[in-house]
This record gives sequence, C-alpha cells and structure tokens, in this order.
Amino acid sequence: MSFDMMIHLAAVENYFFLDDGIILLGYFTALVPIEQQHGGRGMQWHLEFADGSDDCLHVSNLTSIKGEWFKTGEKSLLQQFKCFLGWSELANIALERRQVARVEGFEAGVQAGFTLGPILNLAPKATRSWVFHSTVQHFGAPSSYMQAINLSRGKVALVLDSKTKQAWLVPFLSLALHLCQRYWQEIGDMKSSPIPFANLQSDGAEAAFSALHSNGDLIVSGIKEDGETLRSLFLRINSNLLQTQRTRAPSKQGRILASELLDIVIEPSRGSPLKRVDVPERTRAWLPLVEKVDCVGVCADLGLAIQPVKPQGRNCGCFALPEDKFYLAAHMWCLDQLAQKSGSGFDQIAQGKCRLGEGLIWNTECLQWANCTVNNRHVPVWSESRETSILQQVSGNRNDSDLRCLQGTICNGSMKKEGVVVFGDEEQPKRLEKIKALAAKLNTWLDISGSERLFDA
Repeated sequence: MSFDMMIHLAAVENYFFLDDGIILLGYFTALVPIEQQHGGRGMQWHLEFADGSDDCLHVSNLTSIKGEWFKTGEKSLLQQFKCFLGWSELANIALERRQVARVEGFEAGVQAGFTLGPILNLAPKATRSWVFHSTVQHFGAPSSYMQAINLSRGKVALVLDSKTKQAWLVPFLSLALHLCQRYWQEIGDMKSSPIPFANLQSDGAEAAFSALHSNGDLIVSGIKEDGETLRSLFLRINSNLLQTQRTRAPSKQGRILASELLDIVIEPSRGSPLKRVDVPERTRAWLPLVEKVDCVGVCADLGLAIQPVKPQGRNCGCFALPEDKFYLAAHMWCLDQLAQKSGSGFDQIAQGKCRLGEGLIWNTECLQWANCTVNNRHVPVWSESRETSILQQVSGNRNDSDLRCLQGTICNGSMKKEGVVVFGDEEQPKRLEKIKALAAKLNTWLDISGSERLFDA
C-alpha cells in the first residue's frame, strides 16, 4: 500500500527519532521500518499497538526496536517506498467473510499538529474514507414460478467463457434453463434428463418459456414425495442469478469481474466470490455492455451458445466464433431488448442511431455474422483479406445531441431481428496493415490526379 494510506489506517501522527532512525508514533499504535524489499522499492514495516491495560503506547515497550530495524534520518526516504506490513508472531483465528475495500467517500480539511516531529504540520489534508463491502454472493428465497418466468422473458445476460475466450449475449431465460440442465448433470440420478430442452429457434426467450411454463411439477431429482421439482430448481437458480446484481463490481479495461455460473447452480457453502478474467485491450469494443445487462456470468467450455444458420450447401468455418479472440456474439433480440430499455429500438438499429444504454451508442456500420458472400463469391468471414469487417463496436460518453447527429442509414447491409452480430476489435498488426493499404490506395489516387502525396504507406 502507499505510505499515506498506511499511516492513515494505522492512526500514527508523529515522527519519533530514535537511535539514528525514525519510527512513526501514535497514541496507541506505532510503525517501525524493518528492512528494504523488492529491489529497494518496498519497505517492510511492523505495526505494534498498546494492549488493553495501557492508556497509551510507550516507546520503551516496542519489541521491534530491540532487534534489527531499518534506520535513516531522512523522512522523505521513508515516504517514497511502497509499504508492506509484516505478520505478527502471535495471531488469533477470526472467522470473517471475504471482503474487498472500496473508497466510500472523500473528506477534506486541515490538520494541525504541534508535537515534536509531526507527520503533517498545519498542512492541507485529504482523507479517504474506506468502507468494506462484501463481494460474496448470498442466496435468497424464491417467489412465484410463473411470475419469475414472465419477469425474466425480457432480461439479457452476458456469458464469458474463460477457457475458450469467447463471450455471448443471450436471453436471460435461456441461460436459466441451461443452468437447470447443468444442475441435473451435476447431481442427477436418472438415466436421461427429465428437464425439457428448448426448441432451436431465433427467439431463445420464447423457446425457453415454452419449455418451462407448463412443466413446473416435473421431478428433477429424488422421489415424488420428497423430490425436487423443476419449479423449485428454476426459482432457486433464477433468484441466484438476479442476486448477482448485488455483488457486481465495475469492469475496467484489462479485467472483468463476474459471478461463477457453476457456483450459482451448486451453491457452495463457502459462498461465491467474484471471479476475475483478464481480457485484452480489444474487448473495449463491447466492454461497456457489461454494465447494461441484467446478469454477467463466467464459465468454461460452454460451447456455441449462438449458432448461425448455415445456407444450404455451405460448409465453411465462417459459422463458428473464433476462440482466443474475446469476440462477443450478440443476438439481435438481446440488443433490441437493451435498445428498448434505453428508448431506442430495432428500427433505429438499421438507421445507425441505436442507443444501448445511458451514454452508450452502437455504430451499426458493419455486416451481420455469417454473411460470407460478397458479390456472389465466397469471402471467409474471419479472413484478414476481407475488406468489409463484421466486427461491431460500441462507443461511450455520447449524449442525445450526438445521437441526433447520426443521420441516414449507415448500416452496411440489411439487419435482421433474427440474426447475430459480433463485437470485437482487430489485433493491432492487422489494423495497421489495413491502414497502410488504405494509405497506398489514396496515394495512388493522388498520383493519378497529379496532387502531392499526403501519406507514406
């Protein structure tokens, strides 16, 4: 931690010069520098405090200074190190939930200190207030079966496969039904799954609804008298999915924090801490969507959650989402749900004026996935030589005036509500090659027109 944070948390107030060295002293606490670490960039400190029998901490009672400790007379030297607090030789077991500290507030003021060697002497002071928030998911009680199904029909979920490095934007209800099937795979005691599967169709939420709404009394496990029904299983999983909103943490460039979907199914007794997934910079093309969906989950080996329909006679690799790219395949139904919640809709998607959330605009200038036919010839979707990319991007920090400026149809090709689009960004070398190719074409045109070259390809 930083020096400022350490002295704030330890409640020390003064520098105390002792045996050609400096310790930090408070009324009940003291910090003693022990040794340099991490190649001279860090400083190991020991924290000592007064026990209950003392009114205040006396320097003569410090045990750290009776051995070897780091001595310097330069206060500025101690302030530049990254600080590490050491372990105590005596420790008690304190059962506590896993917690993460977040900055809760900010206070500003002036602190005056007139004791000998104060750390801050009549200087402006800014103080961060830290409050601990739990990131362990707690599971609540379910409610009405049909109410839960109906309320989930318009919700959207984002699932990240941490093993294959793929992401999917799917109907929330489809994910809930899939997790019911996953539960049976974990603990099922029947030869084949009694849980109905959804029909393969473009409206995944409607297909999941049809599979669930009249089958609540099906026995999933156990016997009839004391078995678990599909109704109770779905209500539990649905409730757990919705409670992930309580533990959600902001996702930033470079990492995503999400709930582990398998934990939602099996409800481990240790709870479900958020799982961190490190993502490359190119996920910025869709990362803002994480904050707009109803549920974010992470899993492994999910498979193809969305499968484009292959044209008859076509058998190519264009219909499988590439692995290890962190592309997001988003069904148009899901994007339409997000657009409707933001006062936009599918009609505006085709016009390039689609809002997917507050301050979030989707520039619909690319083709839908699986359109691998250009001018009546086959051009692989994932080919580096393809001139027209299918990769979509969203942009943030847009206001209503920005949205009104997007006039006309900028969508390159027809957008179908039953289709799927892919969000992502090309790798840096590939993007650079395209820029160079464009510069070469422009220079060729300038040579023909007799104009001076403007770009160096």
